[in-house]
Amino acid sequence: MKFKDLSVKGKLGVILLAITLLALINFFAVMSFLAVQRSSAAVIDVAGRNRMLTQRLALLTLNAIHDKSVQPEVDEIIKNLNNSIHALRHGGIVSYLGNEREIASVPETLFALVDDCETEWSAYKNAIQTLDVNPGRADTAIITDSVSQQASALGTSQQEAFMKIDRSTKNLVATFNALVTELVKDSEKQQDALMTFFVVCLVLIIATTILAVWIINRFITSPLILLRQKIDGVGDGDIGVALEYHVTDDVGKAFQGLRRLVQNVQKAVTFAHEIGRGNFDFSFTPASERDELGKALISMRAKLQKVAADDKKRNWTTEGLAKFADILRTDHNDVSTLTNNVLSEIVKYMQANQGSLFIVNEDDPNNHYLELVACYAWNKKKFLTKKVAPGEGLVGQAWLEKELIYLKEVPEDYIEITSGLGTSTPRTIVIVPLKIEQQVFGILELASFNDVEAHERDFLTKLAENLASTISAAKINARTTALLGQAQQQAEELRAQEEEMRQNMEELQATQEEILRKTNEAESRFRAVNESGIASIEFNLDGTIIAANENFLTLMEYSAAEVVGKHHRMFVTPSLASSAEYKQFWQDLANGIPRPGQYERVTKSGRKVTIQGSYSIIRDVSGKPVRILKLANDITEFAKARSAEPAYAQ
Repeated sequence: MKFKDLSVKGKLGVILLAITLLALINFFAVMSFLAVQRSSAAVIDVAGRNRMLTQRLALLTLNAIHDKSVQPEVDEIIKNLNNSIHALRHGGIVSYLGNEREIASVPETLFALVDDCETEWSAYKNAIQTLDVNPGRADTAIITDSVSQQASALGTSQQEAFMKIDRSTKNLVATFNALVTELVKDSEKQQDALMTFFVVCLVLIIATTILAVWIINRFITSPLILLRQKIDGVGDGDIGVALEYHVTDDVGKAFQGLRRLVQNVQKAVTFAHEIGRGNFDFSFTPASERDELGKALISMRAKLQKVAADDKKRNWTTEGLAKFADILRTDHNDVSTLTNNVLSEIVKYMQANQGSLFIVNEDDPNNHYLELVACYAWNKKKFLTKKVAPGEGLVGQAWLEKELIYLKEVPEDYIEITSGLGTSTPRTIVIVPLKIEQQVFGILELASFNDVEAHERDFLTKLAENLASTISAAKINARTTALLGQAQQQAEELRAQEEEMRQNMEELQATQEEILRKTNEAESRFRAVNESGIASIEFNLDGTIIAANENFLTLMEYSAAEVVGKHHRMFVTPSLASSAEYKQFWQDLANGIPRPGQYERVTKSGRKVTIQGSYSIIRDVSGKPVRILKLANDITEFAKARSAEPAYAQ
């Protein structure tokens, strides 16, 4: 499989594997170099220590001539040098700083220097063996750190041996120095090699990183960006976007899925356009069981088909109602023309075969019946005379029940018995009452060889209501016309009566003016009476005081509020008020008999006064007594002046 056809996971895995391999190579190389460096450092340390041990051994050897106590240290150094030199060639464990340490052998290129070290070490050990050590002279010897000082204290043979040791020591130290120098150079070469390796690894890592970035951008990022752009285009509704991508990786599969989605959307759009044009028979199949859009479109088509069918039915009903509204509006004044035109149009519009129209006849309040006013059959009017009583046949039953009757199984003899629609036996019968608010004005009967659908029956119900309203209005107009004639006749009579009433009103106005004149004269007389000093008081027929002038109130020492509404008996003594004569006095006045004369009355303070007065009767226009007016003068002083007591009338 080609790299470009790998999945995104596979591509990233390859890139990660390459980077991991480089990292592992770098790690193990560094660890190996560090191990080599540690081994080289240990070898250099051992070689450098051997150089110091050689110098220490030379010093201790000279001191051992006079001091045998250092001999163990000399032996230990010799042992260590033997072991170290052997380890430098063959590798091994050496003692270092009180610890044992394992070192590797020096590189083969330095074996010659190791051979020189072994040669010089053998010569050094031989020189030590030729040195004569005299322990008995240790008390006279001078132990110093200076080789020349120690050599001067020895004998001739010993001096020669010592000089030999000194030369071997210098040669051995020089050899060890040369070995250390070469080891250091070899270590520096290794460091240079490591640096070169590091640079190479860094270059490889950078190149691998750049390659990984390029690969990710070339095979992952760029295709994903392209896929995102295509998805954005599809998301914005651009279903014509190009989706060409020939790699079979994950992005390629995503392109294939997006391409299938766009194709399905294109099919759905085409299907939606066809549905929008009203082509509900256009073939469309959902892409799969999970295609919710396809399922929704199929469901939408079914619903739109139902809506279209319902709209067609509603439009049919609306157009029919509008058509018949024009007929009802045009012929509403003539019931005969209206019913014939409406029935013929209903039969045609309903594609029925026969029809009849009955109207309720209410001329006789005690005998209402349905009267056949229009009949239509097979495009020909049939002039028939027919009356249907309440409850008679299906028509009479529909009148009583006030509900639509729809028959799909019509008896063969139905038309001849109850309908009068002709001799053809229809397949369906629909009988519709023409009613408004449960009041039936007529019955519409249609016969057809076709089924009458529910929306058609609803249409007939609405049309029947409109027709009932028009028939009702036509009847009302007819009654109104008749009533208008009666009203015109009554208006003429009223005009004559109005003229008579006008004349009576003129006479009444003259009478009122005369009454007003007489009333003014009476008021003038009353004012003259009041101004003359005559006391006046007015009573109801039962003696209740209605009003009194100032002259009377002053005479009787009362205010108007104190007397109005009270009885006349307040002005007489209790004995007189309770007497039969006093009662008869007021009965005479109520019967219209005036009572003039002199009377004794009692004031508010109890003082008795004598008045000369007259109780006069005020009558209405019919002569019936309504009030009593009393006019009086105070004659008390005149009465006292008389010597004899006068006889008073009641």
